Amino acid sequence: MPLANVHYSMLTARNGITRVSNVVSVGSWSNSALGISANSVQLRRGVNNDSLNAILYPPSGRSASYGPFMDRTFQGESYGYFSGGAPAGPVDYFGSTPYEKVYGGTIGPKANTIQKFPFSSDLGISINGVLTVGRYGTSSTGSKTHGYTAGGFTSAPPISSFDVIDKFSFSSDADATDVGETSIARSHMASAFSTVAGYAMGGASATPANLPNNSQIDYTDIDKYPFSSDTPATDIGNLTSGKMYPAGHSSTTHGYSSGGEFNPGESLVIDKFSFSSDVGGTNIGSLSLARAGGAGISSTTNGYNLAGMTGPGSATDVVDKFPFSSDTNATDIAELSNYNDFNAAISSTERGYYNSAPNNGQSATITYFNYVSDTTYANRTQGITEAVSRTSGTQV
Repeated sequence: MPLANVHYSMLTARNGITRVSNVVSVGSWSNSALGISANSVQLRRGVNNDSLNAILYPPSGRSASYGPFMDRTFQGESYGYFSGGAPAGPVDYFGSTPYEKVYGGTIGPKANTIQKFPFSSDLGISINGVLTVGRYGTSSTGSKTHGYTAGGFTSAPPISSFDVIDKFSFSSDADATDVGETSIARSHMASAFSTVAGYAMGGASATPANLPNNSQIDYTDIDKYPFSSDTPATDIGNLTSGKMYPAGHSSTTHGYSSGGEFNPGESLVIDKFSFSSDVGGTNIGSLSLARAGGAGISSTTNGYNLAGMTGPGSATDVVDKFPFSSDTNATDIAELSNYNDFNAAISSTERGYYNSAPNNGQSATITYFNYVSDTTYANRTQGITEAVSRTSGTQV
């Protein structure tokens, strides 16, 4: 069992490690910054066939609990979680359509479920617990031990935007608890997280007065909430423009927001902000195609924006990819076979998973995208238990 994913740039010759192609030899080395004692460790074939990444294994005869070696990366190794969402509903705010349309006028129910599935198998799905309040358009992050679900919206009376930050345990299937508030009550934010804090970017809020007019207030705020204490989020800066439905991405050092909806019109802007300093985002590039509601996925080296809405009733199948190592535009690398306009995403060490649901419907399907070949594969054999739209995902 691997202990952690590590970047080869951290394993230089002074650590006693040498690399041949994608195979890293066994070496006796120490690194106090990573918490590694002078013991023999083994690093095997690069993660995702990328020679700049490796998998750290325990020395011969030592258990998988040997370590710790380093903080976990953004990518999960065990489970993915979807929180909240909007299931199919029988009520319509202005008629009888059995679906919900956020900010478009119709009303439907809201899900409070936390749905969990394993990365190791295409089978197995469970309801892990429930949120403190049912809502959709949430923003999800995760520490080493807990998942967090921030914000959200319900168009079922009373029409509300939420500032709730819910927290639930990865180690036990239990209900979430309310541990804080976002700086502004809003929904449809992008997510990013470091090893110590979660971030919620952008978003919008609606009221009964502006909902029928298909209007809302769009925000630029970047909220940060610590994993070490159950406290409210603080506004640390701003995106370069206010928008809802942006996609979120995380490298080891920075958070990213890509795309989004200006109301009206879609964005192609990629914003970047630093985890080490509480400052706002800067525009570092553009997507190949403006869209909102794309699935924000992160490998160890690249950000991906999958599908999304390009206009009223119109979705794209485009997969955009941009590097974390340089501030450049995204490139169109693939087309999806299963795509829609409101997507929730989860990132494992090998795959990106997304739940794609159209504006006027729900989806139980989980499709996965492979970082190695940059292609989409067949849908996961077993989807989520409760079909929803506008859910959000995290991983451990």
